[in-house]
Amino acid sequence: MQQVPQQQQSPFLQRVMSDEDEEAMIGE
Repeated sequence: MQQVPQQQQSPFLQRVMSDEDEEAMIGE
């Protein structure tokens, strides 16, 4: 994967990452 600024990431990717972060926090 190419490293790109989050601002260039599509809203879908940002949302998926946010969901993963939330799940990770809940898991801990």
